[in-house]
Amino acid sequence: MKQIMIALAVCVLTVAAVSVSQAGNLADFYGDYLSATSEKCAGKCCFLNSRCCALREYAMKNQAKAEFMENHKTELIEKMIAADVGTKPYKIDYFLISEFGAYQRAH
Repeated sequence: MKQIMIALAVCVLTVAAVSVSQAGNLADFYGDYLSATSEKCAGKCCFLNSRCCALREYAMKNQAKAEFMENHKTELIEKMIAADVGTKPYKIDYFLISEFGAYQRAH
């Protein structure tokens, strides 16, 4: 009976250690994804001086989105891990779009 309890304790500790290391890997993955997405948004800011009103609005929105992602990076990573978003790009993009929309409505 004592051996079973020890084996069970070892299994539980192993699962806990694996989940912590996966969370660390997810945090790195999300951080890289946020940086890449922020750079893409910042790259669209070249349209700020366009004669087209729609392109200027598009550039301003992307500039605000890039600033939001840079300023709230750690908070977004924590929320994505807590919400178990996963690693599929469309799920991460959906999460980021909804968070940015909520941020814009609040401010």
